Order: sequence, then C-alpha cells, then structure tokens
Amino acid sequence: MATPSSPPLVIDLIDTLGAVLVRVAGELDALTAPELACVLAPLRSRHCELDLDHVSFADSTGLNLLLRHRRQAQAAHGSMRLIAVSPQVRRLLDVSGVTHLLLVDGGPPDGRT
Repeated sequence: MATPSSPPLVIDLIDTLGAVLVRVAGELDALTAPELACVLAPLRSRHCELDLDHVSFADSTGLNLLLRHRRQAQAAHGSMRLIAVSPQVRRLLDVSGVTHLLLVDGGPPDGRT
C-alpha cells in the first residue's frame, strides 16, 4: 500500500481521436485509485486502452476500479482494455480470475475490427 513517501501515481493520456491511451505508473491502491477514477470517468463513452506496465503495486481497490470502469464503459457504449501490465498487476488479475475480462492479446478492443 502506498505510504506518504511513496512516489505518486503518474497518469499520462494520449488521445488519438480514436482510442485514448492511458499510461499509469506508480502504485494503484486505496490512496491512489480515486485519482485514476477521476481521469477515467469522463472517458466512459470512449475506447480506452490502459498501459499498466509501470504499476509497481496494485491491490483490490485498484482492481475494483478497473472492473467498475469496464462495466460503466460498456454501458456508455465505450470500452476499456489493458494492453500492458506489470508482473505485479498480472498476478493480481490471475489470482482474481479476471485476466480474461481485462487483459487483451493485442487484438481490437471488444471485438472491433
């Protein structure tokens, strides 16, 4: 879990006018998930790709955020997929049994061609 001396969550957005690439670095936990939630909220109706390759730690709060945003995006005719994850995030997805819901193999999001 992030401590006051932990590096902040760094979030970069790259809007390609198609999908929005969201690059995240740092720790994704109860202290930092609200920051990412604020960034993702206005993107619900867009097609978002998240790069979590530089997330050094993620807990159930971060996982909950990702699952919630995915569900809300689908309801708003958008999408969200993880295009890259760190080993720590991959372990969390695998242990939670949601890898197949969030992590893609490089194909188009949500079956788009």
